[in-house]
Amino acid sequence: YYWEKDEQIREKQKEIFIAQINLANKLNLPISIHCRDALEDCLNILKTHQAKSGGVMHCYAGSFEMANEFIKLGFLLGFGGTTTFKNSVRPKEVVSKIPEDSFVLETDAPYLTPVPFRGQPNHSKYLKFVGDEIAILRGVSSSKIPLFIGVDEEGGRVARLGNNAKTGVTKIDSMKSVGDTKNPDNAYTVGKTLGKELSKLGFNVDFAPVADVNTNPDNPVIGKRAFGSNPEVAGKMVA
Repeated sequence: YYWEKDEQIREKQKEIFIAQINLANKLNLPISIHCRDALEDCLNILKTHQAKSGGVMHCYAGSFEMANEFIKLGFLLGFGGTTTFKNSVRPKEVVSKIPEDSFVLETDAPYLTPVPFRGQPNHSKYLKFVGDEIAILRGVSSSKIPLFIGVDEEGGRVARLGNNAKTGVTKIDSMKSVGDTKNPDNAYTVGKTLGKELSKLGFNVDFAPVADVNTNPDNPVIGKRAFGSNPEVAGKMVA
């Protein structure tokens, strides 16, 4: 969930977000939220449209006060490599204060690599360094830190496991190609296929495909990773 300046797009994003919450409630499933620059807005939505099975706030970077609000709503807070960065004041403070059963470790591989490997591609084997840092902050043994493994496997150029034949994970085409079909069943098939294969490898969650809407054709980050530029199409594909 991202803070979009365009009010029309922002309202459409809210509509899609709420639809996803309702779908998760219907299926009795938790949700994973990647929120950027919109934590307060996200929190208010969750207060009025509660996720009954809770979920995870991926890569949490908000305040301690807001962290408690998300925890009250049944969410776990995810902490990764950024917790080891010297300038990550908020994550360090939050993870040192919240209850031990209210957070999980995660990786955003190949990004957010922890110190001492910062600047290199991230890998789940580096979670040890995140756990060690959090253990120091909390004054406990690292063996008491919970483990949560996520991956961003969405097909196309972001096929971290699909590009490695040894993993047995199906290499999916770009989400744009799926969106071009305008058939939500195709998106469902992709999600179901990846979900089963990643689960067998021990991953707890796949953070993609996501509800990105490519409103800027020159955006080098989103590009073909989005289902398309039409929020209506993206919404149907995600739901």
